[in-house]
Amino acid sequence: MNYRTDLAYKDGNIVANNKGNADTRKPLPELALSDRLSSKAWGDSSQQALAKYKLGDHPAINSAISFHKQMVETAERFKNRRSKQSPKDTQYTHLQKLDIDYNAALKQHEQRIKAVQVSLLDAQVNAASQFREKLGFTDRNAPELRERIYNLDSETRSKVISQAIEEKDGNILSAVFDAHPMLSGIDKNQHSAFQAMAMKRHTPELYELDQQAEKLFQLVSGSFDDLTNITDTMTAKAVLTQYEREVAEAEQL
Repeated sequence: MNYRTDLAYKDGNIVANNKGNADTRKPLPELALSDRLSSKAWGDSSQQALAKYKLGDHPAINSAISFHKQMVETAERFKNRRSKQSPKDTQYTHLQKLDIDYNAALKQHEQRIKAVQVSLLDAQVNAASQFREKLGFTDRNAPELRERIYNLDSETRSKVISQAIEEKDGNILSAVFDAHPMLSGIDKNQHSAFQAMAMKRHTPELYELDQQAEKLFQLVSGSFDDLTNITDTMTAKAVLTQYEREVAEAEQL
């Protein structure tokens, strides 16, 4: 009589018999990608917002968008590779290669993200500089102006600053924007709101550039953090560690 060694009878059912199979695969932890790593389209809106100001091809913006798409591709590539083990490899070998290659990819992204972040910050600094130049910022009599503004009541203070914005009074605007908000009697939120008001009123293209650069800075920084934070799950580190422990134990026999 012949017996099927690849099948077994368990709980009233015929099931696969994996006993003796040296390549029995262990279950991998569930992997879920963040929203930022699930779509390449996150940066497209920034390019569209800047296109109407003819800034859609800004180098820092394009570099950030391209880099984000590369990180999404990395996440997709390794997620697919993770689940497609070559028949030539044991699961142990498969996970070893995955761990080495994923960490190498992270190293490459780590080197590039610094350059992308610096470029975006430079774009914001340059936008602020051009804004100041266009409105003729000058610190002439700045301490005296701040004191006068500080001593006004809240309503009058807001009217004075708003009027300075409307009239492009670089003297008053420099006194208010180039010092700590408290010195002019306003808080940080008011300070930011007045500055945004001035940029949108007189240099909308620079305001949009500043906003989109900030948005993309957060996008690429967050996406890189997401890639880093899923390292142990992506590479099934716990499973790999278990195999390494089993190998070490076997070598001691």
